[in-house]
Amino acid sequence: GKFFRQEPASVGHTVRAVGIVPGGPQLFMVHLHGGYETVLPLIRGVNLGNWLLLEKWMDHKLFLDERGQKYESECDAIDEYGVLRLLDPLHRKQRMENHWSTWIKEADIQWLATHGINTVRVPFGYWLTHPEPPFVEGQFKYIEKLFNWCERHSVAVLLDFH
Repeated sequence: GKFFRQEPASVGHTVRAVGIVPGGPQLFMVHLHGGYETVLPLIRGVNLGNWLLLEKWMDHKLFLDERGQKYESECDAIDEYGVLRLLDPLHRKQRMENHWSTWIKEADIQWLATHGINTVRVPFGYWLTHPEPPFVEGQFKYIEKLFNWCERHSVAVLLDFH
């Protein structure tokens, strides 16, 4: 990806918005000119939610007990901490490893890139680097894979620390 920062106008950098309609609301193409390079800062992105930070509304099945049943109280497994606290350690590790290895794959990143997506947002929690119980160790290798996949397919990564 390309990175840029705003410089004072005295450096010779300019920002120019180009539209085809003489007045009123419209979409603009924004060009930043700096030195010899033109950068088009149009971010076309998607969220890779529920991968490294579970979100119940995206896949409620991850929040069921070991038998695939709902917990007695809806509030017991309302978030990642809650469900992992309730699962036994073996199921906890198996469930998370299976989820991480299947929710997002390189083929998904490739598909996004070929359809014009140039940025992915990745929500994650502190337990990615410091997984203390009930959180499960193992997420970090997937963020490393993501960076490799995105570099290979020219997709930028926005890390969203929750």
